[in-house]
Amino acid sequence: MRIAKTLTGCASAVLMLAGAGAAMAQDATTASREASRQSRNDGPVSCIGGAIPRSVDRDVLATVVLKGFQAENSDEQRVMAAIGRAVAQCRGRYGWGDARQAAATAYFRGSTMRSNAAYRLRDYGVHWWQFDTALATVAEEDRQKLMSSGSMSGATMTAAARALESEGAAFGTPTPEQLGVIGPAIAQGLAGTIIVDQAKAEYNQ
Repeated sequence: MRIAKTLTGCASAVLMLAGAGAAMAQDATTASREASRQSRNDGPVSCIGGAIPRSVDRDVLATVVLKGFQAENSDEQRVMAAIGRAVAQCRGRYGWGDARQAAATAYFRGSTMRSNAAYRLRDYGVHWWQFDTALATVAEEDRQKLMSSGSMSGATMTAAARALESEGAAFGTPTPEQLGVIGPAIAQGLAGTIIVDQAKAEYNQ
């Protein structure tokens, strides 16, 4: 794996959750298809993503989620309204109380982060479900560091990248500019997967 040495030499890979430029979302059809696949896998906790209409701008949706559901302009306010309607629809469908609604909202946040990360890495053959394999290589201490500080070591990043390649990704020998996309996107995908896993556990308590 030619990317390994390059990533190991990095001091850290920083997770830019709030960067508007990072929210390069997939088209609505692809996003809807992926939400449906996750729904089949995870059941009611994944309802919100599938209830977002295809007409909602996926770039704006990803931006809003990456910013922690903060709307700063009219486009983002419209997306927030669509999210609110989806939450209400799912709450009514499944009879959620506040705890399950909170867990499902966290799941939606994590799954959107993960799907967006995979889209940013689409040219390298990355799909959202591959992050499960990548996360299995990350120790609990490193997971906590990622979620608390948004960073991870080069060695941990290399292990995650190798795991993605074992699932079919191909990073080759990236340029410094490409590494500036790859590192944060992998970190975002891992963080999204952690959030999804925690949300599923909380939903089923």
